[in-house]
This record gives sequence, C-alpha cells and structure tokens, in this order.
Amino acid sequence: MQPFTFPSADIQRERTSLRTWKAIWLIAIGLPLWQAHRVDPDTMETLKACAFGVVLMLIVIPLRYAFDTFLKAPGDRWGFTNLAPKSTRAVS
Repeated sequence: MQPFTFPSADIQRERTSLRTWKAIWLIAIGLPLWQAHRVDPDTMETLKACAFGVVLMLIVIPLRYAFDTFLKAPGDRWGFTNLAPKSTRAVS
C-alpha cells in the first residue's frame, strides 16, 4: 500500500476553478435573485447545488497545502527562456 500523497497541482487548479465559477454564480446571479424573491424551483435547485459544491470543495481541498502552493510559493519568472537543448547552444 502506497502512502497518501496530495493531488497534483493540475487537479488542485481544476478544483479551484470549479469552486470559483460556482462562487461567482452564487454572488452574481443567485444572490440578487434570492434577495429580490424571484427564485423559481429550477434556479433554487441550481443555487443549492452550487452552494453545496462550494462548501464541499472547502472541506475536501487541503487549504493549507493550496495556500502554500498557490499563494505563498514564488512563481516562475516571465520573459524569454532559451528552449534549445544544451548540446545545440553556441559555446563562446
């Protein structure tokens, strides 16, 4: 049996993006409809599903790992990078 390891960064980003769009929908569409008392049964179902998804992702995602990996870790430098293999580079 292999020891537990955290999911790869790609999976973490995908989960974060799912939680993000659900939170955006809740704030931009669900909340104004709910405040105006204009939520029909279909919209209420979507509102519940998005709220459940946001709460579930907050529980499932290891927040300390995500914070350390995506917010505190230094990012890659932007700009030109030499993509040529070392053997083909000109030697001076």
